[in-house]
Amino acid sequence: MTDVNGLRGAPTLLLAFVLGLGSAMDANAAPVAATGWATAADVKKNAGPSETHAVAVRRARAEALTTAIEGLDEAVDAQARKAVLGQPEAWTGAYRILETKVEGDKVGVTVEVEVDLLRLAKRLQPPLAPAARVQFTWGEVKDAGGCGPALRDALMREVEGLGAVRRAASGTALSLELRCAALGDVPHTGLQAARIEASVVQGKNPMVEAGEIGLGRDLEAALGDAMLRTAATIADRLALRPTHGVTVRIVDPLPSAQVRRFERTVRDRVRGVRTTAVVGVEAQGAVRLWIEGPDDPRRFAKTLEGLSWPGFSVVVGEVDSLGAITLRFDAATTAAPGEL
Repeated sequence: MTDVNGLRGAPTLLLAFVLGLGSAMDANAAPVAATGWATAADVKKNAGPSETHAVAVRRARAEALTTAIEGLDEAVDAQARKAVLGQPEAWTGAYRILETKVEGDKVGVTVEVEVDLLRLAKRLQPPLAPAARVQFTWGEVKDAGGCGPALRDALMREVEGLGAVRRAASGTALSLELRCAALGDVPHTGLQAARIEASVVQGKNPMVEAGEIGLGRDLEAALGDAMLRTAATIADRLALRPTHGVTVRIVDPLPSAQVRRFERTVRDRVRGVRTTAVVGVEAQGAVRLWIEGPDDPRRFAKTLEGLSWPGFSVVVGEVDSLGAITLRFDAATTAAPGEL
């Protein structure tokens, strides 16, 4: 997860961080112009000119998104197209107003939207294979601060639209915790930045930790952009995860041969283990393994304590609140020839 806690209130650091994100967006973005119209009758009773203008802007942004989709050369999945057009604000947060005109009781606004065409095309591509039955469903959903129900529901719908989770009474339930924060203005860009952090847990097993920064003309647009990025990260990582397993953190994992021997021993000797895989290396050097099969981290930790190991020992530490087991190797030795 990107650590951006120190960026708020530090404009230079925020600009440097966002320039990397922005440069990637600029390389894939194309300006799309469109016009939207609205009248006072389109908004609530006694609405003023500013509300009518806002409706015209929203319609112009939606029209720009439709134009961008129609201009794609790639095939477009109908369901994905419907989902994208259902939340145009999230896809059109980087825009500028080119012209506002009034004709009688009508207000017309022309906008130019920077649309990330590669990201849009990826979201709209048809499935490469028939969709497998989705095992994951939503369990407890918690807003840890700053998101609100509308953004929370939009993120959940986007993850569902990406085929990673379904809304159903039965299945493997995932708990979702979200935290949203404004990072403020990005100097010299006319944009605002926002961050969304998401934690997805199955039982006590951490499944996904994601942290994404979004950019937009205002805070709402920046959060919408961050929402799309966070949802995509959650869906991508869930697609690689089985429904049962535990996470193991190995601190001081050198020599690396011992990690391989640890994995092989677990696969060979622990009942219920199907596969093991290295899923990440933390900034401090700890290696994270995913052990597919076990579904009780504390029981699995006790099993590890009772095993004998080839040429080293394993010291099992804490099982954290997310169910990740921390351990370290002791009395390391060099593997014998052929042991790797």
